[in-house]
Amino acid sequence: MNRFEYVTPKTIPEAVELLRGKGHVRAKAGGTDLVSLMKDRIIAPERLVNLQGLNLREITVNSSVRIGALATLDEVARHPELAKSCTALSVAAAESGPQQILNMGTVGGNLCQRSRCWYFRNDAFHCRKKGGFSCLARSGENRQHSIFANALCCSVHPSNLGTALVALDGSVEIVGSDGRRKVSAIELFDTGDDPMREHSLKKGEIISGIVLTPGWKSVYLEVLERQTSDWPLVSIARAEKNGVARTVFGGVAPRPWLVKEADVFSGIRTLSRNGYKKKLMETLFERAKEALR
Repeated sequence: MNRFEYVTPKTIPEAVELLRGKGHVRAKAGGTDLVSLMKDRIIAPERLVNLQGLNLREITVNSSVRIGALATLDEVARHPELAKSCTALSVAAAESGPQQILNMGTVGGNLCQRSRCWYFRNDAFHCRKKGGFSCLARSGENRQHSIFANALCCSVHPSNLGTALVALDGSVEIVGSDGRRKVSAIELFDTGDDPMREHSLKKGEIISGIVLTPGWKSVYLEVLERQTSDWPLVSIARAEKNGVARTVFGGVAPRPWLVKEADVFSGIRTLSRNGYKKKLMETLFERAKEALR
């Protein structure tokens, strides 16, 4: 691991200014993903901006639900009102890893974590997600990779919370040097054709919180290869309200995959070893609908 400067701002404007500085600067929340990337020599920031000194941890539930970006996954999973009003999000948080990860990992960090593709996570490979010329998973080991939107990069989006947040039609509050803005969850993960990014935050911007509207009846389900310390092979979040249903799959595309009710499996393009994911999608889709009846 390289030498780096470590700073802890006391205010959001100070944090934004530090993150906009020259060189390779990274924000640190819980650090569960960031430290792993640094140890594996995937990134080598010159400065870490520790966000833990900011007041971004509060959870409020009334006519709307707001969750601060520094609220831990455990706090979201254990919050009794969130379990009732945002069930899919609560369960997704609880399923985000072992207890050590839930204790340290944050809402903002979970939404912004980087791909778990083994080619990306191995410093011996210079894949397209690192700026290389090809996706090595296409002709390599790809059983855990994407079956949608995989023309440029076959990695899958890693955030459990992202899948649930899109299904619940949630929004993300963002603060940067240009002030505050709010985008839909689906916009946060819209990176166009850029395989090197998992989210659309600009340099110097941080997530300050997420906002949801209560009233959705929702469910989150997933299938794992192992029941502990593993990321889902396929997951699903489904939410229903006033005759409207939103279904989002995780583990099948470079972003949380929002599908149309009558055309769930349109656009599938499996690779040499991940055709089984279509069957998992079919099973989870039926189970999610049944759970909400």
